[in-house]
Amino acid sequence: SLPSHLKPLEVNMRDSSREPAAPRSEQASLNRSILGKLLPMLPSTLTSLSVTDTRHVSDTCISQLPLGLRFLRLVHFTGKGASLGFTSAGLKNLPKGLTNLQLSLNSDVDASAFFPFLPRFLDTLDFNRLERIKDSDFADLPRTLTNLALSPAKDLTDQCIALLPLSVTEFTCKGSTHFTPQLLKLLPPRLDRLDIRSTRNFPKSTRATLPP
Repeated sequence: SLPSHLKPLEVNMRDSSREPAAPRSEQASLNRSILGKLLPMLPSTLTSLSVTDTRHVSDTCISQLPLGLRFLRLVHFTGKGASLGFTSAGLKNLPKGLTNLQLSLNSDVDASAFFPFLPRFLDTLDFNRLERIKDSDFADLPRTLTNLALSPAKDLTDQCIALLPLSVTEFTCKGSTHFTPQLLKLLPPRLDRLDIRSTRNFPKSTRATLPP
């Protein structure tokens, strides 16, 4: 059993043994079984959890997370054979006290079904591989956010900037090519770091005025 006073925990689900690799279907089942057995064993004192290379993060897994978590990082296996039983509905069961949430998942999560159920005191949201998101979804972001990173989020435009919480100081969007110089008029007052990667719609004179 795990120590009852445990606070941080990092788990890498990758098999590092030198034995011949099991078939992918068996590997996925193994990881699903290990994660399913691990979560109910986690002590209620746990405040930080990082799980990497897991092949299956299900809605049941989300519901079994310790309620006292403040930091949660889930990185999904990216190779062939990866499966996912994780849905937008399952995110309603995220621990309410989370302040830092980092997700890199093979998922079909729709931001419109996800953002309204984010913990209300979230400070940092980093969601990699988020495809289904539109500008209006930003209205449902927690107003306490200071750091927001989304990728690829290819459909976002300047209009999402107007809906950012006023508390945001860092914003990263790695996939959209729709941003224009108009966004400079919409930036939150505290923003001091902007990484939109693509400024192809910006004249050179405007690029020089962007935050670092």
